[in-house]
Amino acid sequence: MLADTDPALSRTDAWLLGRVTDTGPLRLSELAEWQEVDRSTMTTQVRRLETLGLVTRAPDPRDGRAVLVSATPAGVARHRRTERTARAVYHELLADWPEDDLRQAAHASDRLAETLERRASTPFTLE
Repeated sequence: MLADTDPALSRTDAWLLGRVTDTGPLRLSELAEWQEVDRSTMTTQVRRLETLGLVTRAPDPRDGRAVLVSATPAGVARHRRTERTARAVYHELLADWPEDDLRQAAHASDRLAETLERRASTPFTLE
């Protein structure tokens, strides 16, 4: 697992830390909406990262009732290590892929990410 260094993080923890590091500070409610979980679930996830010293929570200066989550310097460093590890793993896994295959895979990945981001902002219904 990419997150198996000290302190040990689950995939969800690493994913959440990455979001906070890359786009934070974020409201707890924004994180819950992004991850499509209840706010209480997000509170538990953030508390776990806070206990590890990777994020902090503070009142939102725009609205004292809301909570902002920010990465600590240790959290930023941890996320950067995870990113470097992931890049190394992908580099090794894909080392023998032809350049054209890599370009096609990157294009498909970008398109999938865009689709998922759009889907997150619109209700999903099965017909």
